[in-house]
Amino acid sequence: MKKILCLSLMIFSLVSSSAFAGPATEADKTEKTQVTEFKPVYFKVPNEWRKVEKSSNDYIRMIYHYNDDTILSIYESSAKGKNLINTVTTEKIVQNNITYHFSPVHKYPKGGSLNWINQGIYFEMESVKLDKNQMLELANGEIFIRGSK
Repeated sequence: MKKILCLSLMIFSLVSSSAFAGPATEADKTEKTQVTEFKPVYFKVPNEWRKVEKSSNDYIRMIYHYNDDTILSIYESSAKGKNLINTVTTEKIVQNNITYHFSPVHKYPKGGSLNWINQGIYFEMESVKLDKNQMLELANGEIFIRGSK
């Protein structure tokens, strides 16, 4: 039951994020392909986490798994034209001159959606396994050099 619920949440997050990025379709050969305006940020995560990367010309989504359980999903795209997600339960947190917007997941003791804009990149982090503080720590923590894995 737990795995089905996690899978359902992941599918929902993949479908809901398509509203930001538009559908990932194969480009018509007569059209110019869109060039990504940013280099992805690779967050430092435990070595045991396995990463699945999905991308299009204008976004990248990294989904981290441990064993057969999804731990975290991170969506990145150019911040141009993006608005931060706010709900009735959104909490704004300012750290290191960045405003983070955290919305908890109801009916879970942990988890939620954390989104922010930094250096022209829109980030959206989602998890039902990590709590708000763990997500903020990861968002503020040490990152790998942009564009390298």
